[in-house]
Amino acid sequence: MSCSCINSTNIGSIDSWCLVWREGDERQSSIEKHNEFTRYRTDASNAIKGVVRFNDCVRLVKWWRYQMQSGSTVFGNDEEDKKVPSFLLILLCARAYDDFSVRKTYPETLAAWFGYLAHVTGNNEDVIFNDYIKKHENPDGDWLVLDPMDDSNNIVGNWSKTKINEIADWFQFARDKMIQAIRHDQEGDDQKSLDCLIELFGNSISNQCKNA
Repeated sequence: MSCSCINSTNIGSIDSWCLVWREGDERQSSIEKHNEFTRYRTDASNAIKGVVRFNDCVRLVKWWRYQMQSGSTVFGNDEEDKKVPSFLLILLCARAYDDFSVRKTYPETLAAWFGYLAHVTGNNEDVIFNDYIKKHENPDGDWLVLDPMDDSNNIVGNWSKTKINEIADWFQFARDKMIQAIRHDQEGDDQKSLDCLIELFGNSISNQCKNA
C-alpha cells in the first residue's frame, strides 16, 4: 500500500542544528538543551505502542517543507531565498506532539499533526513551552512561537502576515492531501494514494515507496 511506504527506514538523516532564529539574527542558545527538548519527545514517543518516533516525524515535515518551498512565491530553496526555519518546524511539531502524541503509523500521525497545525497557524495560536521556563513574559507579535530556552526570542517575531498566511495555507493543503492519501490507500487505490504523497513530498517519495 502506498501510504505504508512512509516509515522510519526511509526518512533519512536529520539535518544539523542551525541557531539562526530570525532572518539574519543569530542568538546564543544551548545546543544541549535543544537536543534534550527533542530527545525527551523522541524517547516518550518510542515508548508508545506502534512504530512512530517524534524525531522521524520532524524529518518528514522538513522534507515536506522543502517540497512546499519549491512551489512558493514567498519562500524558496535557492540560496538567496527566504526559508521556513527548521527550528520553527521542530517547535510546531513539538506542540502537535504534546497535544496529540503519535498514532500507530506515520500517515495517521502526519494527518493529525497537519490538521492541528493548520488550526494553530491559521488562528495564530501561541506556541509556548514550559520545559525550562515556567512563567513567561511574552513579547509582542502577531504570532508567538517562543524559544523554549529564551522566551524573549519569538521565532516568527518579524514575520509578515504574508509569511504567516503562507505557512497556514501549506498546513491546510497538507492536511487535506494526507487525508486523501489515507482514504485512497484504504480503498486499495495505490496510485491515487501515491499521487497525493508526491504532491506533499515530491517525486522522490515514489522511489522510496518502490523500495519499501
